[in-house]
Amino acid sequence: MARVTRRITARGWMVLASSVGLFFVAVHFSNNLIFLMAFFCISLVVMAMVTTWSKLRGVTVRLIPPEMAPVGGQLKVAFRVEGSDQMQDMRVIGVGLEAQSTTSTRILIAQISTEVRGVHRFQNLSVCAVDAFGLFQAARMLDSSECPEVMDLAIYPTPDWAAPAPAAQSENPAGSGTDRGEFAGLRPHRSGDALADVSWRATARHGRLVVKEYDSRTAQNARQFEWSSVSARGVEQALSGLSAAVLTALRDGVPTGLKLPGETVQAGTGPAHRNRLLLALARFKSAQ
Repeated sequence: MARVTRRITARGWMVLASSVGLFFVAVHFSNNLIFLMAFFCISLVVMAMVTTWSKLRGVTVRLIPPEMAPVGGQLKVAFRVEGSDQMQDMRVIGVGLEAQSTTSTRILIAQISTEVRGVHRFQNLSVCAVDAFGLFQAARMLDSSECPEVMDLAIYPTPDWAAPAPAAQSENPAGSGTDRGEFAGLRPHRSGDALADVSWRATARHGRLVVKEYDSRTAQNARQFEWSSVSARGVEQALSGLSAAVLTALRDGVPTGLKLPGETVQAGTGPAHRNRLLLALARFKSAQ
């Protein structure tokens, strides 16, 4: 667990200075009421130190990994708090977290702006707690088990669903290649079927020729979207069109790839591949 750092806030220094001033005034005038006020202010600062430190004792704050986001609006980043019910005046601060919003049960919410396309980086994150009066602050860095030391979040181009679909090359056109996709079942033999596809075991069982059938849609429909097909639209408009095309193809279960200047992502499917494609679009700089 990282070391907890403590510091008195500007308001705390003001209260402390006021209490010292009241103390000297009380000494000068021998006034017990002023003595009482001075010791009361000092006790507030001491109480703030103790209560603030106790808020972070045994507390673990784990980042809930955020999803990639399109350009525009605010993205909420959530942190789950474990080991403490004292969530009042607790915050997560650091490079890249621009604002704090509401706190719900055991969840701390921070916000970042997604107005600019690119890779948003936040790092050096700390959990911070202050007392109810704002006199004292305690903070500690989040360790690697709670949050990566440096985390990048892709802000990808807002999909332009109305844009014309960019041209895409088929990586395995129908009738070419040897990748026939996944086994789909058996069917009766038809004229023109290759002998290599005959299932001899099923043929012997049924007393007639039976062939294996493959689902070749995956192999035949793989799409590779190229920058050259949309570059005339302008950089941001082209990226928005590619973003919509990529997400549409992946939603339909079609293996999808990208060919951008300086970077090529081969066709694939799945959430991890989707993130790779969107990251490539997010960090695109120029068509060189």
